Amino acid sequence: MAAKLILVSNREPYLVKRGAGGEVQSQRVTAGLLGALDPAINAVGGHWISWSGFEREAPRQGEALPERLAVPLPGGERTLALRRIPLTEREASLYHYGFACRTLWPLMHLQLGRVQFDPEAWRAYKRVNQRFADAVLDVYEPGDRVWVHDFHLALVPGMLRAVRPEARIGFSWHIPWAPPDALRALPWCREVVDGVLGADVLGLALPRYVRQFLATAEELCGAAIGAPEGSDGSGAVTLGGRRTHVGAFLPGCDFARWAERARAARGGRAVRLRRNLGAPLRWRENARKAAWKLGIR
Repeated sequence: MAAKLILVSNREPYLVKRGAGGEVQSQRVTAGLLGALDPAINAVGGHWISWSGFEREAPRQGEALPERLAVPLPGGERTLALRRIPLTEREASLYHYGFACRTLWPLMHLQLGRVQFDPEAWRAYKRVNQRFADAVLDVYEPGDRVWVHDFHLALVPGMLRAVRPEARIGFSWHIPWAPPDALRALPWCREVVDGVLGADVLGLALPRYVRQFLATAEELCGAAIGAPEGSDGSGAVTLGGRRTHVGAFLPGCDFARWAERARAARGGRAVRLRRNLGAPLRWRENARKAAWKLGIR
């Protein structure tokens, strides 16, 4: 059997619901991560493991939505197997709205006055991350590639590595990475960094975030940092006998395809919008006037 791609994210790529007749329907989420990963998914298919985003999975009446379903991909040759991790309201409150959104998110954005350190939320975060890791292990076969996404699931790469040392794991961190002086406040910083470094490759958004992650790994976790390997400051981190490549790269849209679609537009909404708003010179003049009024020099 050919190796497959296993994607792991907090939110699911399809909205799953029941139709008027009770049948299960899936509606593609056009924005966000799915849009960025479309080319890879359409090329190879695979599995996508996620939480549905709803706190109450069990309906008040009728049958619950399935945890597993297959969605046909464009062309009809491949399918995307969805695995939906159910969470209770309490789990969602502690894992997602608690540790992920009230601890990691404000800390990484340097909104230190909003950070909450809740040991119960941390324990729930670990439990839910383990459930995601277990779901990956249920479908993993030698040769598969695993791609984990974002700060909600920072511990998953390390959990997978502990069971499958040979696995090929990538991790994309989609928000900023704070400087080490800010991370010193996090009681569980070493565990978060250890989890992230379970990946073979770690992608951050900007070279600045790469430098700040490398500094965190070195100063707070005792990792060995290799010499910079590129102009973006990318490099290698060695911790606990494992080596992880860290660089400034994230998935994005197919720019060439969208640029071609824009060039091919004739009389569409984009053309009418440009006509209504005026020429680019007027945009710059309006921006200059607005900046002057706001006191921006």
